[in-house]
Amino acid sequence: MNLLDLDFSDHIKKLRAKKIIISELSPYEQWALKNFRNEDKFRNPNLSMTLQWNITNIEKTFRQLNQPGFTAYLTWKISKAINEIPCLNYRSLINEWYLFPSVPVFIPVATGGESRFSHIFLQDPGGLEWNDFQNEYNKQLEEIKKGEKTQITITPEEFHYCNIIGNLPHTRFTGFHPHQMRHLTGRLFIYLGQRYNSEDQLLCPLFIGFDHANADPHIINQLMEKLSE
Repeated sequence: MNLLDLDFSDHIKKLRAKKIIISELSPYEQWALKNFRNEDKFRNPNLSMTLQWNITNIEKTFRQLNQPGFTAYLTWKISKAINEIPCLNYRSLINEWYLFPSVPVFIPVATGGESRFSHIFLQDPGGLEWNDFQNEYNKQLEEIKKGEKTQITITPEEFHYCNIIGNLPHTRFTGFHPHQMRHLTGRLFIYLGQRYNSEDQLLCPLFIGFDHANADPHIINQLMEKLSE
């Protein structure tokens, strides 16, 4: 599907995205947004990092809630942190950059069988408090368990600008190389791995794929700092 065939106008309006005036950005952002969209210079501006995320304190906080759903809690924490870093909410749509107040998240859910997977889709994950996030997450997860949600229900437009946060609970990976979308929009591709203990710390493999136009290792470091707060 050609990105030019998609119509993002209703989505931009519904999610209150604002067109970015590039000349008002910092000199580096002006350079990056333009330079990493120049196909004559960069064939592939995607970067990725695989980190071992220390979630010891997060797990202790979650345990005090006396609730199930730690993976959902980690997904919520990531979504909240993303929301606090404006450039991670930039999206390149039909040759224009937009700032979204909050970006939806697509969460793949393995089901096995012929369908292989379904998904949870949350419109405003970073803007929700934990209880609201958990309620909507659990509602959609229950629909999947009952076999009521076996098809992709989001639009092609939504799939192009949403973040993806997945989970591989049985894989303690140290590297991860997912497929890359043909069309670059600036979204994040994140995967959690199998949690494990090391020297009295609880660690979790964390893959982060990002577009160098609107993110870089410095920004990812900011994200990790927020996740440790």
